[in-house]
Amino acid sequence: MDNENVQDIFGIAIQFILIGLFLTFCIFAFHIRSSFAVTRNEQIDSTRKIREARQFSKFKQNECTGHLCDGHVYGDDIIELLREHAAGDLEIYINKVSETGISLRLNSETSVREANLFTTSSLNTLLNTQSEFHPYLIYDGGDVTNSIYYNKNSTGQVTGVAFVWISDNK
Repeated sequence: MDNENVQDIFGIAIQFILIGLFLTFCIFAFHIRSSFAVTRNEQIDSTRKIREARQFSKFKQNECTGHLCDGHVYGDDIIELLREHAAGDLEIYINKVSETGISLRLNSETSVREANLFTTSSLNTLLNTQSEFHPYLIYDGGDVTNSIYYNKNSTGQVTGVAFVWISDNK
């Protein structure tokens, strides 16, 4: 064998070893990137769930038994929620805002079409701050007007809140 051929073979072998090391490094880098992405997504999801739990904790109540329910909210809590989500990013339904029987629904359409209805002064006129309501969280796009979706415990995303009128407490 010629000395030049042996050097060529060793040169080619070293090139293949270097290419193999480079490809191994690339695979390892992609694996680390993927692990970081999974960890970051889990962190974002946990943060969203904690924020949602804090924001809606007072509205996550069990079914009442007669008038012994301590989970009712009042008109001022609803006004606060309506003002927070006046852009319609959360669907809010009130089956009856007072003894007059008027119902109110806030979503992305009504927030634009009936924007004057969701001003603070209009809501204070419409909702008695002492009115008592029972809240129901609606998950994953359920219809807020349909009581089938009330009290459906879920780990999904809250997409709406329904309030059932109890009394005006006058």
